[in-house]
Order: sequence, then structure tokens, then C-alpha cells
Amino acid sequence: MSVKLFQEKVAVVSCGIVEEEIRKVLYGKTAFLIPFFLDPALHIYPERLAEELNTTLDGLSASFNYFIIIYGHCYPNISELQTTS
Repeated sequence: MSVKLFQEKVAVVSCGIVEEEIRKVLYGKTAFLIPFFLDPALHIYPERLAEELNTTLDGLSASFNYFIIIYGHCYPNISELQTTS
């Protein structure tokens, strides 16, 4: 009987404001969760935040099976973006 290796790759996309905390949580625990952080100042410009988040997810989609998006309510429609990505 062979051992099946876990081959999923999950991108964790988050605001850079919580980078330190997320890196501490992920450190040494798993190789399949890869973090990516966006500029925390984007919350000042909701349209740019949406654009950057969409661009990042589009760019990563060929290399990752799933996404975990960690954001607060930085702009009004973030919930809709998360459900369509």
C-alpha cells in the first residue's frame, strides 16, 4: 500500500497589517499554505484594494488549488468578491 501525498496548494492572501501574526501561525506547520500579503494602505482606496485583490487572485490561480482570503470589511463589497473568487 502506498502513501498518497497531500498535493493541494493553498494561497493565503491577506492584508499586510496582519503579516506577522499569520506568519507566526503558519511557521513550521504546513508546507501547502503559502502566504501572500497586500499593502495595508489599500484599505484607504477601496477600488484599488478590489483591483489588487482580483489581480493577485487571477495571477495565483494557475498555481494554487484554493485560496484563503483574510481581510476585514476594508471595503463594502469584500464578501461578494470572496464568494466569486
